[in-house]
Amino acid sequence: MFSVRDKCYTRASERWYNPAPDVKYLLPSDEAERKRLELQHKYLTRKLCDGHTIFAPIAVSRSDLKILDSATGTVYNEVPIADFIGIDIQDRLFPTVAFKNASFSVQSVLDLPLDWSNRFDLINQRLLMTAFAEEQWKTALREIHRVLVPGGYVQFVEVYPWLDNIGPATEAHHKVLRKLHVARNLHSNIAQLLPGMLRDAGFVNVWSETRSFPLGKWGGEDGLVHADFIIRVFSAFRGPVLGLGLVADEAEYDALLDAMRKEWDECPGIGLSWTKAYACK
Repeated sequence: MFSVRDKCYTRASERWYNPAPDVKYLLPSDEAERKRLELQHKYLTRKLCDGHTIFAPIAVSRSDLKILDSATGTVYNEVPIADFIGIDIQDRLFPTVAFKNASFSVQSVLDLPLDWSNRFDLINQRLLMTAFAEEQWKTALREIHRVLVPGGYVQFVEVYPWLDNIGPATEAHHKVLRKLHVARNLHSNIAQLLPGMLRDAGFVNVWSETRSFPLGKWGGEDGLVHADFIIRVFSAFRGPVLGLGLVADEAEYDALLDAMRKEWDECPGIGLSWTKAYACK
């Protein structure tokens, strides 16, 4: 059963997208996306974060720990929590069952409640490159800084959207993707710019690390898993891509994805770079 908020969603190519004019987020909110997020979370936790859901230097065993999960996903299942709040701009991906000390709220990180100032010890946020323009990122970082306690940490995972060592099929998709990012005014290079923006927002002890991982069967089982969930990301972009008229029709976009996926398997060296970062208030 869908909530009343589903009236704000439009079905495009059998996926559910938020068409509100102030929402830039490119990905749908439906059960297929939930499953993709779970696959992505497991891969990135293992490969990028070395098995640690929380990688910021904070004692997660503290009984009084207060955590905010921005654009909440699967992290709430994997951390010992005393006080956990998950937020997102809609409730479609909120868990149906949660720990007794966990709560979930329809809320944007761009406008957090005033009474949350100096409240959280840790804020987690992953992969909002497809959600914000540059000024919105600055606003989000200011809000995050405000609601952290002094000495509290924020941690991020972001992706650099332009693949490494690409061939002609991937370059053709990049052209479509660049047009999409421009049309939505997205801050595509946030993975590279985030450390500097954190310092500009007043954070200290800023740390980041970037790793590139193979895409396709040349990278073994991990390369196949990586390629699988990234293709699902690009496939999920078909709603905005078709809506903006960036390809002639769905068949053209599917053919583009098929050619790109084949190229990843056949061209060793193609990879995608991910960044993890943390900073202290």
